[in-house]
Amino acid sequence: MSSSTSAGLGWTLLTSPQNRSFQKRLDFVGSPLMAEGLALREAALTCRSLGMRFVRFESDFAHLIKTGVEYAEANPPEVEGAQKKRKLSNE
Repeated sequence: MSSSTSAGLGWTLLTSPQNRSFQKRLDFVGSPLMAEGLALREAALTCRSLGMRFVRFESDFAHLIKTGVEYAEANPPEVEGAQKKRKLSNE
């Protein structure tokens, strides 16, 4: 990431019969953690737009995984999941 706070995001969908790679450039990205989180968000939006119902997300950025786990522990899935489902269905 350059000092201009822009970042190139990339994500890959491992699907049969072929894999698909995507890229997007965003400005005003404040940190590598933010860039990784935004890439994950873009991947989720791509999956949703393609009608994928079952997905698994992977990352090699340990800080992102640790942050996600801490968030999940602080926000019980049974409550948080219901809120996210409602929000996704309203968009």
